[in-house]
Amino acid sequence: MITGKTSTGFEFAFSQDVVNDMRMLRAIGRMDKGEADAIDYVGKKLLGEEKYDKLLEHIQTEDGRQPVDALMTEFSQIFEAYKNGKK
Repeated sequence: MITGKTSTGFEFAFSQDVVNDMRMLRAIGRMDKGEADAIDYVGKKLLGEEKYDKLLEHIQTEDGRQPVDALMTEFSQIFEAYKNGKK
């Protein structure tokens, strides 16, 4: 189990096995290209739907936007924890 907290205070936990899946790998590649459906797929598979929704709420601005760059920063820190957990 990989657990951690991003620099903005979002707490996460997920199984390493979730990432060890070809569909996830493909989706991560598409996510890196900015494909919105891939971003949602990765978020939901990695964190679960409820926790992913909490992440979207966590990054939401006062005017109701959910900035993609903020979401990608959170994902970057989450995947860094995965990388460090694999050592």
